[in-house]
Amino acid sequence: MLQNITKNYADSKHKWLFIIALIFFVLAVVNLFLLNPALSSLAELDEQTHMQEALIKNDKNILRYKKSILEESNAYTKFHSVGNQEEDVINTDFLGILEELAEASDVRLVKRNIVDPMTTKNFVEHYANLDCVGKFEDVINYIYKIDEQEELLRVSMLNLSPKRGSDGEVNASMTVVKMIISPEVDASMEE
Repeated sequence: MLQNITKNYADSKHKWLFIIALIFFVLAVVNLFLLNPALSSLAELDEQTHMQEALIKNDKNILRYKKSILEESNAYTKFHSVGNQEEDVINTDFLGILEELAEASDVRLVKRNIVDPMTTKNFVEHYANLDCVGKFEDVINYIYKIDEQEELLRVSMLNLSPKRGSDGEVNASMTVVKMIISPEVDASMEE
């Protein structure tokens, strides 16, 4: 049948039209079975290459800041818990710091009471209730020194009242919080 078709066109004046159509047909078949799969796989490889380049640029940015990230991480290591310290040791250190600051500020601690710590997912908060007496300026200086400690200490509640029968002296009741990053957070940061 194909020979009949080619014979009819070979004898006629449409021979060139048939040859051109045949060439287009062959090119279409080659395109369908060879070029399209090859070009689509090249497009996929090109897309994967662009994705890898973006990841490499991101990694290069991280590596560029590696030194500053490590320095910042080292600056915060003092806030992490040191091993599995017992609460008695932590509370003794906590009260020791508060007493040293009180002596340095000329404030007299009348009462100090440790409250059970509150544990959250990221950190442990140790609380101390303090009653102290001193000049107003000294008490404010004491509060400032607590808040300016290198450890994570802060005064979370404060009640000031004038002391009866005394000029310039105040009674202060406050709750001081010491935060320690919990060991679970330390373990997740190492990974």
